[in-house]
Amino acid sequence: MMPPFCVVCRVPYQHSGFDYEDFTLVGFRPVRTYPDDWAGHPEHCEWFCPSHLPLTEGLTHLPAAEALTHIRANLRDRESRDRESYDDGCRDSTLPGGRTAGAAEEAPDRAGGLHPEAHPPGGSGPIPVPAGLVLLVGPPASGKTSFVRALIAHGRIDEDAVVSSDEIRAELLEAPPTTADFDTDSDEADARIFGERDRRIVARLAAGRTAVAESTNVTPQARARLIAVARRFDVPVTMLRFAPDLDLLLRQNAERGRTDTTAEDVRTYAAVMARHARPGQLRAEGANAVHDVPGRAQGATPAEAAARFSFARRFEASGGGVRPD
Repeated sequence: MMPPFCVVCRVPYQHSGFDYEDFTLVGFRPVRTYPDDWAGHPEHCEWFCPSHLPLTEGLTHLPAAEALTHIRANLRDRESRDRESYDDGCRDSTLPGGRTAGAAEEAPDRAGGLHPEAHPPGGSGPIPVPAGLVLLVGPPASGKTSFVRALIAHGRIDEDAVVSSDEIRAELLEAPPTTADFDTDSDEADARIFGERDRRIVARLAAGRTAVAESTNVTPQARARLIAVARRFDVPVTMLRFAPDLDLLLRQNAERGRTDTTAEDVRTYAAVMARHARPGQLRAEGANAVHDVPGRAQGATPAEAAARFSFARRFEASGGGVRPD
């Protein structure tokens, strides 16, 4: 039997953000029979992660190949609706209540409803980021590290607020930072690294302080793990997207001069980002707000991008409102 490997997202369970026992082996209608002494993975059984298991409902009477065709079609339809909804919101000149588009962003609150999140009209001031958990979402070489360094240098966040999986890897393994989240030869190391990352984020949130998760976070499974941590403390989740086009990503990766992340690695992460980290999907997963971070393609330096955001640093750990420093 094959180990858990979600047939939809195609990410090994070790890097999915879920535990082995969280996966479900779903049996569809078999199309062949097996002798009693047969060993292997039956063709009618597929693994599903918790995020995609609901998609199998009502389809187990079909052969696996046919069921997967329906599942992928349903996913494309859902992503298309999310994208259209997001695009429509960007194009409309007027939002409910008479607000001008761009003057406020409709974001789900903790109860699941919608509330207008403050957003400076016309870029006249920094975008406020509430105290809580901040997820950076982007492939390697997309500018995440340069962005957080600029935030720290200009005093917009505390240095301790940033929890970087790359830096934790260097600390624990005494090895250069790497972004090889898909390297199945380092399963034990990854378990240590991401376990320590989660511990540090929990410690920050438990102390009522904002935590910034600096890792790629391009898969739904990786984000679900962090969103679950935030929900334990009833704090908002803000996701900041870094989405340069592929040519720019490859150029920026080459400029870094690092040997641990290949061009193929960058292409793989960029493809996952394109499929699984659109703004509408991030909101559907539970993000209270989603913002794209400008970069070189928009003519913005890391310092200029950092200046477009204002971070609240502390909140009442009991679940109350934001507490100013």
